[in-house]
Amino acid sequence: MAFFTKSELNEYSTYSQLSKTAMRSKPIYESLHASTQSYRSFDFFISHNYNDRQYIRSLHGYLVNKGYSVYVDWIVDIHLDRSSVTSTTADLLRKRMDESTQLIFATSTTSSSSKWMPWELGYFHGNKGNQLVKILPIVENQYSSFVGQEFLGLYNLARKEDFPGKRLY
Repeated sequence: MAFFTKSELNEYSTYSQLSKTAMRSKPIYESLHASTQSYRSFDFFISHNYNDRQYIRSLHGYLVNKGYSVYVDWIVDIHLDRSSVTSTTADLLRKRMDESTQLIFATSTTSSSSKWMPWELGYFHGNKGNQLVKILPIVENQYSSFVGQEFLGLYNLARKEDFPGKRLY
């Protein structure tokens, strides 16, 4: 099974310049934000730990280049306060999950420390079922296997081959 590796995700990034400067460059962030505002719905909602943002940024670019509309909270809704769990943030995330067809649970070694990931997974599964949830392991290298938290076994694993691209005609 071909999982996404950390080095591959860094290479996939169509925003390679963004990968190096996004945390310093507000105009680049705003450009990405503006490009996603035209979506009224999303193919994918990516649930992730913010500590994996360099890989998530690359995954976002990879999927967007394949023609998918992708929700990543800090790219689309840049005004959110990530420092605390609030009802305002929860309301917006519920709205964005309702607007999304599938949830990608991007799991890595940092995922278990996320405040939001288990909540997002539970909400999405409860509203749309487990068939629309994909577990996407981000592994160290091509020889790495994936052993996630036990409850993740309820869902299908996402492989690179699962994202062939979206026909735009």
